[in-house]
Amino acid sequence: PNTMARKGRFDTIMTQKAATGAGTAIDVSNFESIMASIATEDSAGPLAANLTIKCQGSNAATEPTWGSAASPTNVWDYIFMYDLNDNTTVPGDTGIPFAAANDTRQFKVNVDGLHWLNFIVTAYVAGKVTVKTYSLNTIR
Repeated sequence: PNTMARKGRFDTIMTQKAATGAGTAIDVSNFESIMASIATEDSAGPLAANLTIKCQGSNAATEPTWGSAASPTNVWDYIFMYDLNDNTTVPGDTGIPFAAANDTRQFKVNVDGLHWLNFIVTAYVAGKVTVKTYSLNTIR
């Protein structure tokens, strides 16, 4: 029998975002693992998603200004993720490009030592994107 239970929290970072910019950050300082679901859909037209989404993380005590450049007083960086579909890694600076295609993807986010987690849409042309997370710990 499975003697390990999970205790987690569900959050929505962004819902049907159809522009460049960051979502709503979450505090991940009390969690070991973060699972992220990223789903894209058509925008008006219909035009399939054509955008890039990147994961942002920070170990700063206070939440950074995600849409501003990272600096010694605005500490954050793009962080990598594990693609649960094919077990590859997604480099943080590269992010996940959607090129005229809608998809739903699942990722594990590396949050070792991070306090804040967010996602940001870059290179936006068309479409909408929703990002939801499940933050969890294994209770021993």
